[in-house]
Amino acid sequence: MARPALAIRTATPISFSMTTLLTFTDRGIYCPEGDFYIDPWRPVDRALITHGHADHARDGMNRYLATSSA
Repeated sequence: MARPALAIRTATPISFSMTTLLTFTDRGIYCPEGDFYIDPWRPVDRALITHGHADHARDGMNRYLATSSA
């Protein structure tokens, strides 16, 4: 038997536009709200590394954002 979908209720409706949340640039996927790039392919000031592949942890980044288990 299939489980019902999880429903989350909030006091105010939540809405956002994916076009403003993330922007694709020549350096990678940029999140202007957090001022960081996600797995950038060129050097940037702030890089969020989502997983530990060497192609994402490039030389030249000023700061890396990651967990201690990454």
